Amino acid sequence: MTPRSLIEESPACSDLELSLHPFVDGELEGDDRAELAKHLSECQRCREEVELLAEYKARMRAVSSESTRFCAPEGLAARLGLSLEREARARGRRSWLPYVGWPVGLAAAAACLVLVVVSYNSYNGRERTRALVDASVTNHRRQLPMEVSDASIPQVRSWFEGKLGFAPNRIPQLGTAERASARLSNLKEREAAYVLFGGPDRRRVSLFVFDAPDLQIAGERRVADRDVLIANQQGYNVAIWKDRGVAYSLVSELEERDILELIATSASQGKGP
Repeated sequence: MTPRSLIEESPACSDLELSLHPFVDGELEGDDRAELAKHLSECQRCREEVELLAEYKARMRAVSSESTRFCAPEGLAARLGLSLEREARARGRRSWLPYVGWPVGLAAAAACLVLVVVSYNSYNGRERTRALVDASVTNHRRQLPMEVSDASIPQVRSWFEGKLGFAPNRIPQLGTAERASARLSNLKEREAAYVLFGGPDRRRVSLFVFDAPDLQIAGERRVADRDVLIANQQGYNVAIWKDRGVAYSLVSELEERDILELIATSASQGKGP
């Protein structure tokens, strides 16, 4: 099944995609740089990609430069070094580290390396969820045409049969809503089921359901034994959570408490994710 682009892109976008990294790093020169700069002045999608990439690289440089300030305390590094020395002696051979200072230095370096890796993974996870928040709001605001309209929840699930990488019964009923509209969509290159609850006469609720076993959600709310990440973007509240490898992104103008109640009610009914 061919993925659908979240934002329509011209052929030039894909042709220039490999040039974004060297452009941000200042390695692109001459006509190539001028051509990409001209494209960026006309293409909002690529401009946003460059801005996100530049911010990502800047933060990674900051993490690398500041990592020594967040290394393990000196006492901990010394204890790790002494433990290495004692272990070597206990095995009945002369330590291959003749000076305690060496294992202390190695232990400190290892502690710093762990912190750098943890910082990288944490930052990378935040950037991925941020990108999903942005994509969810963009799709919600575009009011995409639906492929199934005013259907019952069982009908919506049946329509998605064979179109997704997960079972359609993972698509929940939100609160007391018994009818919805639906279509296939895309969130940052992740194919998703897009289910729309509500209509013009009341505030719409967009729900995106997608397979994401690799996605880590560090939420500040706990609802029905799930971590829920709450964000506000362009006046919309967004809730993202996961259950058994499937992720859910809900977008609406509803208040945060109402969104959390929708998630809790759906789960308690046994029809939720």
